[in-house]
Amino acid sequence: MNEGTSVLLGLEDEFTVLQLERIDADTVRVVIEVIDTEGACPECGVLTSRVKERPLVPV
Repeated sequence: MNEGTSVLLGLEDEFTVLQLERIDADTVRVVIEVIDTEGACPECGVLTSRVKERPLVPV
């Protein structure tokens, strides 16, 4: 996705826009990814630089 889309949506510092599509006249789907280089283990909470997956979360 174009970096301009991230800037337009105000997401350039923390997120990357992966996909943007119009579903219908009133609905737009935006798929974004966190830029963080490390994350906490969901089970034990220990920080790691190896992120294995990034689940889709509807907002």
